Amino acid sequence: MSFPGPNPPRLWIPGPTYVRPELLAALARPTVGHRTKTMTEMVLALEPRLKKLFGTKQHVVVLTASGSAAWEGAIRCGVREKWACVTNGNFSDRWHDTGVDCGRETVRVAFEWGEGIDPNKVADVLIFVDAVSTLGGVEFKFDEWGLDVALASSQKCLALPPGIAVVAVSDRFLQRAKTVKGRGYYLDFVLLCDDWDLRHQTPPTPAVNMFYALDDQLTAFDKETLPARFARHEKMAAQFHRWVESKGFTSFVAPKYRSPTTANCNSGGVDMNAFIAQMLERGHELSHGYGKLKGKCFRVGHFGDHTPQALTEMLGIADDVLKKMGR
Repeated sequence: MSFPGPNPPRLWIPGPTYVRPELLAALARPTVGHRTKTMTEMVLALEPRLKKLFGTKQHVVVLTASGSAAWEGAIRCGVREKWACVTNGNFSDRWHDTGVDCGRETVRVAFEWGEGIDPNKVADVLIFVDAVSTLGGVEFKFDEWGLDVALASSQKCLALPPGIAVVAVSDRFLQRAKTVKGRGYYLDFVLLCDDWDLRHQTPPTPAVNMFYALDDQLTAFDKETLPARFARHEKMAAQFHRWVESKGFTSFVAPKYRSPTTANCNSGGVDMNAFIAQMLERGHELSHGYGKLKGKCFRVGHFGDHTPQALTEMLGIADDVLKKMGR
């Protein structure tokens, strides 16, 4: 496989992201049987660290699937007939559409793209949270916030290859799910939690080698400490937005709603196709705006195992590219 620039480029897109060589090496270890003692011990080791990451004492599971599968599982297991989906961007629109496709009456609570969501409008209901772009980069308080399902994918702040999703599930949700018919098999959270909690296994065959990488990464989280990891993400976000303002770009999102892990910036009249192509030639891959924002914005994922030093290097190259483009 060949790339326009250095092989391979460093990924600064909002997922998948840069994966450390040590974690890639974990994927090459010999695969073990998924019903072996070795696998059971790994599940037992993952559980307390995942609960710590989510901020929960309830249930966690790992799916061999993307976060989108966890969307569907939450709907199929937790919604009998009707639910409300809060939307303020392309992926929340997709979650809304998933509910429709699952045959549930889906009520849209819409906010403008780039705006935050008023939590007062979703109080006192069964709450599902898509934490795909934030888990592992910001503090999460599943129990304190009274959530029922929270989900994230491996390829963002967890800084692993795509392929698995991690999910936190409340006791309340599981009790409700037991009354819902047609949950299916692969995404049945009742079955998943029973197998994880009681047998320390997964019902279907999991991506064993991805579990190795997750185990190693959570060990690295412990070594860095979660507070230090979160502070590093805040530092990179501040660093990036200082650069954005210095170049005359503007954030698509108002400052009070900005994420510490990803940024979406207006193009400011710069040819985004040319800018992103030239950055790729220099070894750094950025992303276009998504959906209706394509061509109007560029996006950067400053999360996972990126560092302020690596961000400084990337922004220096961006300075040079923009200068040559007359910016």
